[in-house]
Amino acid sequence: MGTEAGGEADEQGVVEFVVTYKEKGVVRRYHERGRFQKEQGRWYFVEGEMVTPKTEVHTAPKIGRNEPCPCGSGKKYKKCCGS
Repeated sequence: MGTEAGGEADEQGVVEFVVTYKEKGVVRRYHERGRFQKEQGRWYFVEGEMVTPKTEVHTAPKIGRNEPCPCGSGKKYKKCCGS
C-alpha cells in the first residue's frame, strides 16, 4: 500500500500492506502498518498494528426496489443493479 521514509539515509521507516489469503475456503484480508528500524545498515521489524476498516456512512437517499435504477438503464432497481 505504501511506505513512509525507509530510504538509504533514513534510520526508521513504515510499511503499510494488505495480505489476501484463504482460510477454510473463506477469502480473508489482513491490513497492517509495520514500523522498522535500521541498525548497523540492516532493517529490523520493530512493531506492527492492524489497520481496521473505516466505517462508511451513506448519505444518499435509499433506493426502493421498485424505483427506476439510478444507472439510467430504464429498468427497475430490483431487476438491474439491485439484484
